[in-house]
Amino acid sequence: MRTYFGVNYIAPIDILVPKEYESIGNDVKTAIENLNINTNLEVLDSAADVTERMNAGTYNIALTTMSDEGDASVFDNGQSVFHFENGDAQQAYANAMAATNDNDYQARMRDYARAVSENAASDWLYTRKNFLAVSDGLQGYPKNLTDRLLPLNRLTLH
Repeated sequence: MRTYFGVNYIAPIDILVPKEYESIGNDVKTAIENLNINTNLEVLDSAADVTERMNAGTYNIALTTMSDEGDASVFDNGQSVFHFENGDAQQAYANAMAATNDNDYQARMRDYARAVSENAASDWLYTRKNFLAVSDGLQGYPKNLTDRLLPLNRLTLH
């Protein structure tokens, strides 16, 4: 774009970063400025402040983190902050949510992650972390999909 239109036709790029990632933001700013494009780096106090600005749409580039696998659903909804719409990704997410066991869920979420990443919705990594801690005397505790549903009606203590 820059070579066709020239620098004067490209508006300055606004980059938002939380304070903890300021050095990465500076690297991105420098890389863009090396293309002779004016760049504004705005360092915000927290990731929540970055998310708030992203929701307001007053930025061009934002560095943010996603700390929960539930965050992955933002790529299933074109109304989310990412405005990503892709039929294959939406179908893959619906398939994952319809899984009836943990292995199917994990496999289908990998399909969803692949569909999203292949369409460059965002640079992201899907990582799942579930931890269970139960007493040896507790029986009937569910072991699958406990991050989504925790049916405790079958628990017995022996």
